[in-house]
Amino acid sequence: MRFRLVTLVFLLLLSSRANATCNGTFLNPITDIAWENIFPISIGGVIEIGKDSKYSHGIGAPICTCSRALIPMIGIKVAMWEPARIIDTVKDPFCMMPFGSVIAPAGNLTVKGAGSRDTRDSNQFNQFHWYIFPALALLDLFVDLPCVDYQREFDVAMMTELLLTWNNDQYSTIINPEALLVANPVAQLACMADATSVMFRRPIDQLFWCIGNHSVYPIAGTVDSADPVEAHMANAAKAIFQMGRLGLLWQYRSDGCGLTPSIMWSKSRWRLQLSKPVRSSEARYPGVPGVIWTPLKHPPLDDNFMTIVFRKLDCCVGN
Repeated sequence: MRFRLVTLVFLLLLSSRANATCNGTFLNPITDIAWENIFPISIGGVIEIGKDSKYSHGIGAPICTCSRALIPMIGIKVAMWEPARIIDTVKDPFCMMPFGSVIAPAGNLTVKGAGSRDTRDSNQFNQFHWYIFPALALLDLFVDLPCVDYQREFDVAMMTELLLTWNNDQYSTIINPEALLVANPVAQLACMADATSVMFRRPIDQLFWCIGNHSVYPIAGTVDSADPVEAHMANAAKAIFQMGRLGLLWQYRSDGCGLTPSIMWSKSRWRLQLSKPVRSSEARYPGVPGVIWTPLKHPPLDDNFMTIVFRKLDCCVGN
């Protein structure tokens, strides 16, 4: 596995046993990832491996065309789900779930609001960490697919303890003023449609501000939910949206011609699999109501969660 060893060793050297409140264990890609979620694998829209899967692909035309050096190349469309990122949503600041320890910066610096917030009523607050985790490349799987990004390595791309807007709802609204456009009863009522549709595995991409019954705005760590697991998964979905707003989100193009940066997410191209503290076998679209799947997923005192992110992979093979 081509881990970025320098980064990994550096982080482990900073691990602080004094603050070791993490409930994580070192990442095991074999057991922590529910690999059955890569299915179905569709080839040309005709052959489908794992066709009984609940997440079939709308692959469109089986023949695809991509340009290389202005020369059109013809291929066959292949579609699957790629385990590509890890998000941990944590109550304890700097708890790095894939490493199973707290990574304490020099002087134990924490940003105001990190980890400890007023959680009266149903408000819950979590930090998130975003890890680049191209599992297929790291494990040398599907090496014949030209679209898989084999140049990427394991890396830590975001720690919100250092992101002021994540720790303050007001600052987030100032930086993202479009939040005011959806901060009204009509826009929030529309999220009921998304919550209903996503239960049937049909997220509504046009309602980009909705995560089921929740909203991505403000783009901060506060979620109004009495269900801790649902709150963590809502923050994991917010993390995807946040990375897009920062210009750090990459999605596969629907025409199969590689990766492209995406400022605005398409919810139907992302699925979330809870990995820790209790492993879920299904990767779900963002916004699935917790009442139908979260029971028994939150052991007492385990308030740090790790989520595997599956990304829709469309690839034009043969060009």
